Amino acid sequence: MALARRAARSKSTIFTGTIFGISSGVYLFQDEPTKRKIRVTAQGLTRFIRSVTASAIVALDYKISLHDVSRDSPDYQARRKEVHQRAAERLLRVCLKNGGLYIKLGQGLVTMNHILPKEYLDTLVVLQDRVLTRGPHEVEALFLEDFGKLPSEVFKEFDKTPIAAASLAQVHKATTYDDRQVAVKVQYIDLRDRFTGDMLTMQILARTLGYMYPTLDFAWMLKELRGNLARELDFVAEAQNAEKCASDLSHLPFIYVPKIDWKLTSQRILTTEFIDGVKISDKKTLQERGISLPEVDYKLVRCFADQIFHSGHVHADPHPGNLLVRKDSSGHAEIVLLDHGLYESIGTKQRIALAKMYKAIILKDEDSMRENALELNVAEWHLFACFLTQKYVSTKSYPAPDWRKLKTRADWKKLSEKEKKELREYFRDVMIEYSMS
Repeated sequence: MALARRAARSKSTIFTGTIFGISSGVYLFQDEPTKRKIRVTAQGLTRFIRSVTASAIVALDYKISLHDVSRDSPDYQARRKEVHQRAAERLLRVCLKNGGLYIKLGQGLVTMNHILPKEYLDTLVVLQDRVLTRGPHEVEALFLEDFGKLPSEVFKEFDKTPIAAASLAQVHKATTYDDRQVAVKVQYIDLRDRFTGDMLTMQILARTLGYMYPTLDFAWMLKELRGNLARELDFVAEAQNAEKCASDLSHLPFIYVPKIDWKLTSQRILTTEFIDGVKISDKKTLQERGISLPEVDYKLVRCFADQIFHSGHVHADPHPGNLLVRKDSSGHAEIVLLDHGLYESIGTKQRIALAKMYKAIILKDEDSMRENALELNVAEWHLFACFLTQKYVSTKSYPAPDWRKLKTRADWKKLSEKEKKELREYFRDVMIEYSMS
């Protein structure tokens, strides 16, 4: 009997070794892109297990910690805050360990500050500044795959240290052989290979969040994220967006879009004119350089108003890192638009309805507000008006109570704690109702 068992174990070991040997042999004879896909697939299983495990623990934590306490109980809020904090920390660890698209997911969650609890926002906010730089060997491998040459061969000079990095790509400064300074945006090499598997795993995380907040549907955010990421991973499309933007805004001399170098651009590598400017949020430096802040304000609003109400081709990621300011030849402020990977299209019918909606708000014309909100598929016209103006819109049907007439921080401090609580709860309910509409 013992002899038979030893023989069976021996056969099993030989079989396992043979399979491993054959697999290793097959792997070694593949080209580098295929090897990378195999590695990414194997790593994807690890990311999947890690995500599912964390999701199960979070869901179980909510269920066990809150099942025996009434929502009306004073202890409920305290317990829920503790569970929120533990869940947020687990989600952060998953995003950091899995990296790549998970960082982008975490950054997207942080922008939902009107819905997610404070514990999530305070914990996940570190992802806003978390960048994933890759080494020179990966950049070289990407250049070899896309151009058949190393960066040192494509450019006269290429700085291996990135000057900027984000969740999907990093930017290097380089000099072409005709002595032009350029910015080279290099996508992280494994993102396309990871896309399908990671998005599937993220759906599990989204379902977990949906379990924690059954009144909210996080599926819409994941669907939006998936579409946005697919567009942002195509640098050729980004280059085309940039050129269309430059054409649409060519009548505004104070708006500048860096020129594309098409000969040095692929779906994963984007080469543009290098621009030296000041981040639009850096007010101190702008003032030190003698740039008028009111002038910058006017030109920025004019730029995006033109896109929203005229061209309908709207830059959908205008955060401060994508908006630089410099002086033009006459010493006036010039705004430089960067990162054209994400655009939204607004049709003529919608643009007209939106313009009429703003006019109706100014005139306090409820009938027109209702009509144009419906034209934009929004039933809650008053909530929509509040969102567009970022303030409470007082109308005949919705007069503003005294406690909403806040003009300064001093006015807020004069409110009683009860009034402050009512104000917070009102606008939180408004945001939740709007997100579900």
